[in-house]
Amino acid sequence: QGIYQVRFRPDDSKLGVVSWERTASGVKGFAKLLNAKDAVEILKAETDSHPAAGIVFTPDGMLMIVATWGENVYAFDINSGETTWKYDLSGYDEYNAFHSIALSPDGTTVAVGSVDHRIHFLHASDGRLIRRIEPWEGHTKTIKALSFSQDGKWLASAGEDQTILVWNVHENTKHASLIGHTQTATGLCWSADGSTLFSTSADGTLKQWDLDHPFARSYIICDVGPWQSPVTTDKKYFAAPCTDKNLAMYEISTGKVLKNFGPQSGLCAEVSKDGNYLVTGSFDGIARLWNVQTGKEIGTYAGHTGRIDGIAYMTSKGFAISVGDNTMRIWSGADSLLNMIQLLHSAFRVVLHPKETFVYTGSYDGSITEYNTTNWTETQKFTCSKGLQEMTINADGNLLAAFSGKDIKVWNVKTGIREHLLSGHEQSGYGIDFSPDGRYLISGSDDQTFRLWNLEKGMCVMRYHGYEDVIYSCKFLSDNEFLVGTSQGQMWYYHFHPTQRE
Repeated sequence: QGIYQVRFRPDDSKLGVVSWERTASGVKGFAKLLNAKDAVEILKAETDSHPAAGIVFTPDGMLMIVATWGENVYAFDINSGETTWKYDLSGYDEYNAFHSIALSPDGTTVAVGSVDHRIHFLHASDGRLIRRIEPWEGHTKTIKALSFSQDGKWLASAGEDQTILVWNVHENTKHASLIGHTQTATGLCWSADGSTLFSTSADGTLKQWDLDHPFARSYIICDVGPWQSPVTTDKKYFAAPCTDKNLAMYEISTGKVLKNFGPQSGLCAEVSKDGNYLVTGSFDGIARLWNVQTGKEIGTYAGHTGRIDGIAYMTSKGFAISVGDNTMRIWSGADSLLNMIQLLHSAFRVVLHPKETFVYTGSYDGSITEYNTTNWTETQKFTCSKGLQEMTINADGNLLAAFSGKDIKVWNVKTGIREHLLSGHEQSGYGIDFSPDGRYLISGSDDQTFRLWNLEKGMCVMRYHGYEDVIYSCKFLSDNEFLVGTSQGQMWYYHFHPTQRE
């Protein structure tokens, strides 16, 4: 039957093979020891009534350690074929089949990966359990591959959850989470210096990961939110309006707090182009203007009869624009209402044209209305077939995109013609942004993925997954840098190699 793994003995003289066969009494797993020169069988060690799935040799070559789907790990003496120790989980109600195995370079520790999503660390000398990495710490599906770095500092693990995790063996901590494969990760191997990890997958790819320059950093800023993540013009900081009463601005690369504005919740926010002001809208129907340098509230705009879902800031005129209930309101100074426009439908978002000559309001019914900011008259309409969750405009103001249902619609605002209908998300979403050059669009969804769309091709060129919560906010920072936030307060900063985008 199928061969699950082959491995050379340390001196290269012999080859270990694990497999299984059908006998009159049923399935029987086994490990064979072959002479590497002529493939003559030297030893056959039978295991249990399940396939044998993994094999390693101790550094002295005297022990052959075999993991099986029968929930057992065996250590065989290669001279006698006798079992020297056995790690047995077959008596538990939970199914604990072992699909992967690795041995630390010093030969002291065996790691085995299980269908129960755990990594078990055993003493290589006697099979005693040292510790386990539990599912809530690591993988969410069967672990198919394990590999120690040559200095023994790192253990890489991977499997059916399509995620590669790197563990600090000495500190018992997770060092990195590498997401990019789109099917089961099946194999792992380290470079000699431990700076690079290679992985294979059922998706047909071999990937190389540079751990000295990690492309992903993650940190948690709140419990519920953020609902938007507006970034400063220099792309170094972002604001985070959350349901938690903790309004702050953070450094993107580290997650450190730049300025804390106090115990204030929020649903939407925008940073002025000069970076001096932050405007927010919240559940209480009040828009607020903040001085970023001092963290002080300098404007309070009350009047909406319901919560404020959309907010924008006209840096050229110092106006705040808020939408809520069935109105769009324009504010100035500390508390002055300059204009109020009655809307046909309850508005959900408001976006300013980069030149601040137009403003776009998006409503729950899927309609988007363009207004001239000189006289606040309606100039154009766009329509989504379903409700609108989020919208954004590109840097030159030519393209307007809206997340509507599961799809993303992109219009040319000069012609009013829809140029793209981007379909592929399995659920609706709120995160959406254009790349600085306008060639790409990023979207985040309740399907727990973010996707990168090539607008020249009109297609998805990257699907990124592995999150525990829904993606709620997505921002381009540069052509190869993204800021992604989940609905449960976890932020991800990604710096991709240029070739990874295609």
